[in-house]
Amino acid sequence: MPRTVKGLKAGTHTLKVVVAGRKGATKGTGTGVAFDAVKVGKKLTASPRTTATWSRLASASASGRYYAASAVPGSTAAFTFRGTSITWLTARGPAMGKAKVYVDGVLKLTVDSYAKKAGWNVRR
Repeated sequence: MPRTVKGLKAGTHTLKVVVAGRKGATKGTGTGVAFDAVKVGKKLTASPRTTATWSRLASASASGRYYAASAVPGSTAAFTFRGTSITWLTARGPAMGKAKVYVDGVLKLTVDSYAKKAGWNVRR
């Protein structure tokens, strides 16, 4: 399940993941969004820049042993990269909700991170 945006023009881009503030499913228990890492080409970068409304949490399952999480609507995690595609690694689970994924200010994906069971290193 890759969370990938492809087909970008060569150059520098900015990925923004924004908490939508909505549950991922009616059975969901929350609206949280996790930001574990991004992958550009073969390079994996953990712990992206986030706003103050995100918490930095430790987890042995996270790519860099830490990840960012927020359930505050409008909270943004951003990452500037150079390339033609980017993959966002996140977590899924019953407390996870929806996120909007933008590249260079253009909405590319709306992602539902709800799952019955928690899971890590999910790419979409």
